[in-house]
Amino acid sequence: MSRRDDPPLGRGATSDPTSSDLIARVVADLTPVKPVSFGRSLASCWLVSASTALVTVCWLGARSDLAARATEAGFIASMLALGLGAVLSAAAAIRGGIPGREVRFGSTLALLSLPLALAAGVVVLSPTRSAGWPTWLESVGGGWPCIATTAGVAILPWLAAVYLLNRLHCLREVRSAALAALAACFLGAFVSHLRCAAADAHHVAAAHYLPVLALAGVGCALAVLASRRRRTLLGG
Repeated sequence: MSRRDDPPLGRGATSDPTSSDLIARVVADLTPVKPVSFGRSLASCWLVSASTALVTVCWLGARSDLAARATEAGFIASMLALGLGAVLSAAAAIRGGIPGREVRFGSTLALLSLPLALAAGVVVLSPTRSAGWPTWLESVGGGWPCIATTAGVAILPWLAAVYLLNRLHCLREVRSAALAALAACFLGAFVSHLRCAAADAHHVAAAHYLPVLALAGVGCALAVLASRRRRTLLGG
């Protein structure tokens, strides 16, 4: 609406630009982008992850009793839980970069709680519980090789996930970074579980399951810091 004291528009006068005109000017220099393919992104992450796991197992070897343990329900369940946790965490992280497909906070919390549930389950359900078990501190101290395996295997998949998330520009950056790091650490624990023949429940809980959550926290913090540093350097 024009004010009362505004001069009338003459034949040569022009009106203010409309919203459509302003939008047209803003998008004039933009080019269409290809939509993100969820399946292709997930397949790319898991190609890196599977290759890393396979090379590690072939190089370092698997546990000596793998053939016997592969028939035990408890071992199969633990491997399925670690593998499924890795797949679901990676899928949830990628969905965080696709508008309208973000996972809910409850689903994220459930995935983050899975290592705790596995650790508690192996201790409570272990048939070898006795007063002679080592303490938790001793279990962690003797489990550094397994923790190092988990961290080492997770590095390359984590870097691939961070690169992908930087391209997706996730709205919930911390949540996506946490899920990406969690997926990589689940994979590391999967390989560690394939290699370590220790049957002690405290060792499995403290050196195989709980490090997944701890290392994922470190990976999440590093990913967020790197992303924010990158935006600072780029001026955005």
